[in-house]
Formats: sequence, C-alpha cells, structure tokens
Amino acid sequence: MNGRGIRSGLSVLVLLLAIRGLRETRAADPEGIRLDPARLVSDTLEPAAADPLVGGEQGIPETQPASADWPRGLMMDGLDAIGLGRPMRDLGLRIYGHVEAGMTFELTGPGDKNTGLPLRGFDSRRPQNLRLNQFMLSLDRPVDTSKSFDVGGTFTFLYGTDARLTHSFGLLDTQNHEAQPDILQGYGELWFKTGDAGQGLDVIFGKWFTPAGFEVAAAPANYLYSRGYLFTFAQPVTHTGLKLTYFFDPVNYAYFGVVRGWDVFDDNNDGATLMGGFQLSSKQLMGDNPRSQLAVNVIAGPEQTGEGWPGNRVLVDVVWTWRWTEKLTQHINADYGFQNDVPEALGNRDVPGVRDSAWYGLGYWLNYTFNDYLSATGRAEWFTDNHGVRTGYRGTFFELTTGLSITPFPNDRILKNLSIRPEIRADWSANDAPFAESCQMTAGFDVVYRF
Repeated sequence: MNGRGIRSGLSVLVLLLAIRGLRETRAADPEGIRLDPARLVSDTLEPAAADPLVGGEQGIPETQPASADWPRGLMMDGLDAIGLGRPMRDLGLRIYGHVEAGMTFELTGPGDKNTGLPLRGFDSRRPQNLRLNQFMLSLDRPVDTSKSFDVGGTFTFLYGTDARLTHSFGLLDTQNHEAQPDILQGYGELWFKTGDAGQGLDVIFGKWFTPAGFEVAAAPANYLYSRGYLFTFAQPVTHTGLKLTYFFDPVNYAYFGVVRGWDVFDDNNDGATLMGGFQLSSKQLMGDNPRSQLAVNVIAGPEQTGEGWPGNRVLVDVVWTWRWTEKLTQHINADYGFQNDVPEALGNRDVPGVRDSAWYGLGYWLNYTFNDYLSATGRAEWFTDNHGVRTGYRGTFFELTTGLSITPFPNDRILKNLSIRPEIRADWSANDAPFAESCQMTAGFDVVYRF
C-alpha cells in the first residue's frame, strides 16, 4: 500500500471509531448541560481544569452565567480586598492568569545551548537553560447563554519565550530568542439565544485561538510540559477575523469563519482564508462530561505573500475524545495539510525553489487521574513532512512522552493552583536526521501557578 493509501486508511479508521463511539453512547438522554459558548469555541477539547482560570474539562467549559460567582485565584481575591471584585463580577468581568517556568535536560542527541534541540519549540528549547515560558493574563466577560442577547469579549496578553512562537505577522513583529510580549487574543462576542439555554448563535470578531488541534497555547490547559509535533508544526495558533458558531445544544455545534490566515494579523495577501467545522457529543455521560466527542475542522486559503490566492493551504483536523472512566481518558488528533507553490521546498527537482508539499500526522494521548494530587499522561506521535516545509527537515518523525502532573497542595487556598509537571521524552526519525545519535532523549519539567 502506498503512502497516500496508508494516510487515507488511518483517517477513515479514526472517523469510524469516533462515529461508532458516538452511536454506542446515544442510548441515554440526560438533560442538557449549560455551558459558556465562548469558552467552548476557543478551548475545544482541553484537558481537565479545576476552575475557569484555565477553561473547562475536555470540550466541557464551566457552566455559570457571566454574573455568577466562580472559583477564583489570587487576582480576584486581591480585587476583593480593595473593593473592586464585586463591581467586576456585577459587570460579568473577571481577570485571571498563570505563570510557567521550565527546563529541559538533554540525555542523548545533537542539541546544545547554542543550537537548541531539533524539532522542539514550546518547552525549554535550549537544554540546561531555565526559561520563563509564559506569563499570561486575561480579562474577559463570558456571554450569559441564559439571556436572549448578551455581549462579551476576551483580551489575553502573553510575555515569555513562547511569545515568539505564538506571534502573528503584523503585530509586535520584533522577535528574538528571549522573553518578549504578544497579544494572543483580543475579540468581541455577541450571543443570540434561539431556544433553550445554551442554544443559539455565537459571533466572535477579532483575534482568537484556533479551534484546530488538541493541544493549546495556554500551558495549564495541556497535560504535558512539551508540545507535540502536531501543535508545533501542523496547526496554526491564532486567527484574526470573524467566526459564527451555532450551538444546537451546549455540546454540539457547527461553525464557519472568514479570517486573514494562519497566525496573521496584518494580511499579507488579498485572499481570505475560510474555515468551518463541527463538534458532536454523545448523550451518554461519563461523570459530568459526554463520554465521546468528535471535532472536525477544515481551514483553506492563501498563505504566501502576493495578490490573489498565492500558496493555497488546506488543513483537515480531526480530534476524538473517549472517556473510558471518570479517571481514564484518551484523545486522538489526526491532521493532513497541503500547500501549493511552497518556496524553498527541500528536494525540489522540477522547478527550483517552488513546489507543492504535504504534511500529516497522528497523535494519541492517554491520561489517568489518580487523585487530587497526581495524574499521569502518555503521548505518542507520528509526523511526516514530505519536503521540510514545516520542520526544516524532510522525513518522518516519531516521539514518545510520559509525564506527571503533581498538585502538592490541592486543599490550600493559595497553593492549590500550583502544579509541577516532570516528563521524559524520546524523539527519533525514519532516516536519523536531525538526530545525530538516532534518538534524542530529554527530561524536562515545568512549574505552573494559576492566579
């Protein structure tokens, strides 16, 4: 079987397994769950979070109307102490954030403090070097889905070494290898209720996180310190434009968007990028969450600089979540990307400097929560970059990562939002490059505090 047949077979297998899971779990019909659509749209299928400082459980954000109280961190406690907390909550406003610092140690491989670790981005890319990855601060007003009409919005600021990787062209363009600022999100939101609470049209306009992929930009919303190949190379981080999402109920929706492209704030061509997708959730619950969820995203449009539709790029992204038990959850993310007229593509023998190219991959996450103190995660990924247009290396790459998330003080008012995440990771490729010793082994950790 050729490479295209293998890719098609894997994609069909993922879809069939997901649809089968959805069919098998539609026997029960519990009452709907009231959710915050703004969080659902921007944080689809995230790992679990104890409070809205991060977002909801996988695809299941917090359910409170904007005017209600919510679990909060030191930021809101401090505002309460000076008399500003209650007025903010009366307006439906909240402010929250987190700080993340981490270090990666090279065990085997070609990386060093000067060249960095190949195919690594969002952890400490240069080994044996402690980094401030993220200081993130958000101010938002979630829309209240129980109202016939409501207005909201979100502004998210980032400072740290991750900012050069989340950066959008045309906004804070000065980049370096050290900590720097970035405006991750800045959008307004309109809610139009059409039926029961949670059913209606959600409109967002501005700059917002992509709905594609399983892993996300905000560090606490991921299981592991390091990001996988799919998030780092296969998917965008943000879009700037307009998105319309219709919620059939709080956990099933379809959306359509018109944006400027992948990680672009100031459009570099005259062609719009179109995107659309949906999420399906089983009616049967596992705990408080749907047992099975399937999200499909398609993004297509020009990405090269020029007039018209230069360098048309297409991404098909599928994410499936299955909750075996309340403690054991798996996620599968499959991506296929294609771009026309790629400049400087490696291995081009027909037209020097320009060619069509594709990339594709599959990721698997398995998470087990032991108790309030400890959870464990395993991640396995396969990623192919045919002509090096995404990674800088032609070939097929693999990685295995296992890690823990430790919450030392889950019952302490101040320290309950502190987590420590150690991990061990192995990267290798089918043709050894860029790993001089065939396999790159690293150990790393980060410390995250949400406030």
